Order: sequence, then C-alpha cells, then structure tokens
Amino acid sequence: MTSVFALPSSSTLFFLATVLTTNSRSSKYLYRVNVLDSVHYGHLTKTISTLIKERSSEEEAGERSSGFADADDLIQAVSERAFDLAGDAASEVRVVLGVPKMILLASGFSVDTTIAKGPPHFMSSKNVSVNDIVLPVIIGVNPPEREEKQRVIINITFHENTELSQVKSPDYKQIVSGLCKEIEPTSYLTLEKFVMEIVRFCCLSSDKVAGVTARAQKPSALSFAQSSGVQITRTREIFL
Repeated sequence: MTSVFALPSSSTLFFLATVLTTNSRSSKYLYRVNVLDSVHYGHLTKTISTLIKERSSEEEAGERSSGFADADDLIQAVSERAFDLAGDAASEVRVVLGVPKMILLASGFSVDTTIAKGPPHFMSSKNVSVNDIVLPVIIGVNPPEREEKQRVIINITFHENTELSQVKSPDYKQIVSGLCKEIEPTSYLTLEKFVMEIVRFCCLSSDKVAGVTARAQKPSALSFAQSSGVQITRTREIFL
C-alpha cells in the first residue's frame, strides 16, 4: 500500500518543530519549577524521530497502516507522543510541519497547529502557509506596466476553522493551482486589487477556510527598495 503522506523519504525534505506549553505552579514551588515543569527535549526529539521511522518502515514493508494519511495525521501522532512524554507538565502542544516540496509552484509549505490537552486532545488552531509563489502578471497604471508582465511574489496563510472537525482539510495543491490559473492571464491596475482577488478566491475555496492573509510583493517596483508590497487579511464571511 502507498500512503498519501509518507515521511520521510529520500526525495522528501521536511522540518518538524514541537513546542510544549507547560502548566504553571504556585509561587510556593517556584524554586522547583525548572525540574517539575520541564520536559527533556532530547527525549522528545528521539521519540518523534522513532515514530516517523517506524511508520516509514511499515510503508516500505507494505503494511496496511503505513505512513501517514495526511499532514493532520502526522501532527496528531506527534502531539500524542509529546503529551505522553510530558505528562501533567504540558497543557498544549504546538506542532509546526514544513514540507518545502509539497506544492511545486511555491518554495515552501507549512502547517502550524496547536493541540490542546483533552481528553480527548483537540486542535485549537491551525494555520497553513504557502510561501513565495512567483507569477508573471500585468499590474500597474503606468504605460510600461500595462505592456510587460512583472514578477510578483505571493505569500498566503489559510486560517482554518478548527470547529469543523468533521470537515476534511482542503486540498491546498489544487487551490494554489486553481488560483494561479485564474490570476495569471488577468491584469490589475493596483496591487491592492490583486491581493484582494487572491484573498477572495482562497476564502471561498473551502468551507474549512475561516480566513486568509495574503501578501504580494513587486521586487522591481522601486529603485532603492527591495520591493513594494501589500498585505490583506479577511474572513470568509465577507465574501458570502
């Protein structure tokens, strides 16, 4: 069986960061806080590495429960191991998963999730970022800008609605592909209008998306600045 989201492999590079939020104790035990409320992060790193290696080995052996179904499956497995290791010391776990080659049209893809302690454990926040999509677009009001396409760098963060736990996460590859096909052949007079169209498209791409933050930059716009840019954040309800 081939899993949908298998990590790691020889062709997949990724980073995984795990942060534990510890439960604070009273001032009476302040002197002992460093020991009682601490987690051995060396053990945590080894535990997570072992988890991923075990799942990857199962996939290579063709076992039915191999690999990870998707990014959420990996994040959930990591958070459970972190809670088990931390015991009562942790109230929540933040997991940041980055897979640079997840979306070929972008230079980076990351999922930033916070899992609150249960029982059962539940996802309290989830933000998905697609970084550095580069597209040639006609944008601007000056005559030269209306004739030649300019290189525009786009960064998008999707803020998911974690209350819709039964709704599957969006297919971000498909969303980004559809976005690029829609905006590349069009033209815009202002960067603000361009970014707003990106936000609108992404907000309406899935019921799971609660809001979107998008930033677009024109590297060649100004002589003495690295770039000019616009960033806009909107919620899905605005476009319904």
